[in-house]
Amino acid sequence: MNAASASQHVSEDSASEKVPQPLRPLLGSVVIKYLPILLHLVNASIWGVLARKGLIELTTYRGAYLAGVIWANFAACFIMGMAVDSNHVWSGLVGPEYPNKDSIPLYTGITTGFCGTLSSFSSFILEIYTFTSNSSTEKFHPNGDGAKEFFSVIIAHLSVSVGGYLAGRHLIAETDIHIPAFTRKSYKFVELAMIVLGICAYIVNLVLLGVKDNGTWRLWTFSVLFSPFAVILRWYLSKVLNPKVPSFPLGTYTVNIFGTVILAILTLLTRGVLADRAHSYSNILSCHVLRGLEDGFCGTLTTVSTFVVELCALKVFHSYRYGFVSIVLSFLLALLIIGPYQIIHKSLSNPICSS
Repeated sequence: MNAASASQHVSEDSASEKVPQPLRPLLGSVVIKYLPILLHLVNASIWGVLARKGLIELTTYRGAYLAGVIWANFAACFIMGMAVDSNHVWSGLVGPEYPNKDSIPLYTGITTGFCGTLSSFSSFILEIYTFTSNSSTEKFHPNGDGAKEFFSVIIAHLSVSVGGYLAGRHLIAETDIHIPAFTRKSYKFVELAMIVLGICAYIVNLVLLGVKDNGTWRLWTFSVLFSPFAVILRWYLSKVLNPKVPSFPLGTYTVNIFGTVILAILTLLTRGVLADRAHSYSNILSCHVLRGLEDGFCGTLTTVSTFVVELCALKVFHSYRYGFVSIVLSFLLALLIIGPYQIIHKSLSNPICSS
């Protein structure tokens, strides 16, 4: 998908060098080509981050066997599995305008946009750290059991996520032929509706942020504010970097590592305290912004659904290498950032704007 798009882009650039043309038509062609994709990504990221936060809220309660982001990762991988193996629904669109389903903006919105945003690699790594280091305000286990928790979280998350992806593929294999295929007319209607919905939703979110200055719901609106920027950055880096090393998807690897580092820093800012036991920020608004960056930017920038697709698509050795390096390096970076504070203060506090 990315390699074909990148090669096409390179060929267009080469042609433009041989045949000089005005800058405005060239920019216009680029906008026409990528604007629908970007708008679909914006729309999908809004609903993806809201769905992720909603699933986390619904599944996090005392006594839950599995709680939190693991359910969002499962749902994202399940939908991703269905999307990756869906063919009949897109068959009426493949042609001169869209060479394959990967080039269809709505498909990109569903996979890279919604599924990528619904899942979160950085939250997964932070959960590994929280259980391994026993850094929650509620002590889960004796400190000596951290190593077992490290493997427990990894095994649970990867098993559930990969299982969800395979279940999605199995379901679509049985139902794909029964799903009505898009016609060009029906697709254009759905595409326009999704784009308008996304633009309107983001404008409404901006208005709410401007006129309403209190309430825990601002944790949600700030997440929506930052999410589109993160999904576009993830899409761009994957498009540029993934084709460079076919056996090691550099784009997904880069955003997952970078997003985890930023989330670890934000965790210190929101949950750490100063020497006088006061938080590093002085008001609720600052806390809302930081939490919005955690869920909206870092959560959206990093992805488990694409990570799982790549693990299943690579050869066995390359898959294990990619998964091992991604998880271990991300965990070590989180450990280096949060660990020194943990040694001194023993635990992290709850943010003052906890929902």
